[in-house]
Amino acid sequence: MKRILALAVAIILLASPFYGEAAEKSLTVGSSRTGEQIILGQIMIALLSDHGFKCRDLTGLGTGQLVRQALINGQIDIYMEYTGAAWKALFKPDGPVPGPEECYQMVKEADRQRHGLAWLPIMASNRAPCLLMSREEAARLKIASISDLAAFIKAHPKELTLGVTAEYYARPEGYQALAGAYGLGFSKDDIHKMDQAIIYHALKEGQVSAGLGLATDGRVEAFDLTVLNDDRRHFPPFYPAPVVRQESLVAWPELEQIFAGLAAKLTQKEMTRLNRLVWLNHQPPTEAARAWLTDQGLIQAAPQGGE
Repeated sequence: MKRILALAVAIILLASPFYGEAAEKSLTVGSSRTGEQIILGQIMIALLSDHGFKCRDLTGLGTGQLVRQALINGQIDIYMEYTGAAWKALFKPDGPVPGPEECYQMVKEADRQRHGLAWLPIMASNRAPCLLMSREEAARLKIASISDLAAFIKAHPKELTLGVTAEYYARPEGYQALAGAYGLGFSKDDIHKMDQAIIYHALKEGQVSAGLGLATDGRVEAFDLTVLNDDRRHFPPFYPAPVVRQESLVAWPELEQIFAGLAAKLTQKEMTRLNRLVWLNHQPPTEAARAWLTDQGLIQAAPQGGE
């Protein structure tokens, strides 16, 4: 009887997808359908594939909330989540915004306890909402931070204009909260509501003085814009980090080390450059991800003629 029981246990273990060397190194990689998320998903796929993982590509799934739920439900195994997005989802905050490291630790612990998810090393890139100005104009007016902008408006009313989306302007936690945090004195006539994509072009053409954007958008670099320092820490930090199901990390603990190498290389400058290559220069995300990882020495170059 003991021999039969031992044999049954051995068969179950060998059949298990998480049994030592018998486990197939297979992960389903997801992402939301936003531009940067698709690039991050392709970076993960290329990096994991180079380390012997078989990856199923489910990038471009839908909204960030949908992708998060897909991970919790076990429909995907890994994706890049932003710390600020997870903080909002997990804590529904109305208090002070945590700093980058505090935010990371908060969401890491909450996801571990509530959903059995593990956060891997955080990337050195922050896609937070931000206020932008043309680099030349900001230098001329000596404006480096949002506080500097507020002080300039106070001293020179009606001289500057602001571009924001209609949605951001209407939300209670949007423009009114930002204006309250910094004492921004833009009059209603000086605030122009426009689509997000148009804001970048309006800044480039000098049609608005400052505008709402995302810090790693490719147009920041392409249009020679500068991100104003959020010196009162109004916007949550949006640093991406791979989030994986706990059982996958138990099966393959090397995932921690694989993404630790990526974390130091994927800086804000590099992420902005990748966004520019894909969404302005029209390089396919898969191609851009592989080329960038190869240039950074994180994966081996594909043999001539393909694999």
